[in-house]
Amino acid sequence: MSSSQWESLLEKFAKAFKTLGIYLYDSGRFVVLSQTDALGLAILRRHLIEPPTTELLTFAEESGPFTAIVNDLPDTSIKIIVLCHENDLSSIHKHWKRTYKVIAKKIPVDNIVEEENFQTRMVRSVDAIDKNLDQVIVTLKSLQLEENR
Repeated sequence: MSSSQWESLLEKFAKAFKTLGIYLYDSGRFVVLSQTDALGLAILRRHLIEPPTTELLTFAEESGPFTAIVNDLPDTSIKIIVLCHENDLSSIHKHWKRTYKVIAKKIPVDNIVEEENFQTRMVRSVDAIDKNLDQVIVTLKSLQLEENR
């Protein structure tokens, strides 16, 4: 299975089963393999602080409940994560088991570029801004007060 074949398979899977995305997780870093909604990466970044230790994880968000299917890639500490809406889990989980068996042996983990793609960098930037927005507002207000004096 060539590089484009496993990528195509993941893209087709993500679209067919309406997942938010399929990601690699390695030591706190996420690599997007296929993503249908940028919200997926943001959800994982907010909730996965420690390496996942179970096969299914659930996340409560304002936009609803989400579930992540987590599998270890053979001979590595890297995990592959499929994120979906919780109500779609049973169908996705059943089909992912078959797809995972094919993908796990074919993903060229060593050849996947570690450099984050543009979409990943954008989500990371938005998350950082969101986490620090209150402090930025306070700083701006204090600068504005100093300027008015």
